[in-house]
Amino acid sequence: AAGGGSGGDDFPWKSLSVPVYSLATAGTDDDDEAAGAAPATMNIVTYCSAVSIRPVRKYALGLYVGTLSWENFLREGRGVLQVLNASHAGAVELLGTRSGRDVDKLAALGDAGLELADWRGVRILKGCAAGLLLERAADAPADPIPCGDHDVVIADVVDIFVGDRESPLLSTGQLRDLGII
Repeated sequence: AAGGGSGGDDFPWKSLSVPVYSLATAGTDDDDEAAGAAPATMNIVTYCSAVSIRPVRKYALGLYVGTLSWENFLREGRGVLQVLNASHAGAVELLGTRSGRDVDKLAALGDAGLELADWRGVRILKGCAAGLLLERAADAPADPIPCGDHDVVIADVVDIFVGDRESPLLSTGQLRDLGII
């Protein structure tokens, strides 16, 4: 039964160590924000997976409902899935628990000494290991798939940013060891 056994409700999920991702999404210009659009932002992505290699590499992406990243991705149909390095561990609290509606995450990242870069119309972490430019797949469902507190979208990888490949990748195991999660 779910939740049974000796591992508790979070077993085995809390024992896995997986790469940590962030989704960067473009917003609208300041004039459009007054009309209800959202600013550019980033957040931690807990649920994502490659689901196809050919003819186009596709990812299933879980978007937390109601967040600016959810709003921006659904409106723009695109975003950059960033693979974070160990040097980004200090940004996880900001990206994963703070709302872009309450804080300008991009400015806060700059204040924390993390350099941003403009790539394909999206502000990304310059030091990420890689960035996958994702666009909603034309051959996938037109509407996101509701899955409780997340919606799932299927997206095509249309370009790849090659970043800092020398630094070790950030993993959820490292975040647990640091007491961040």
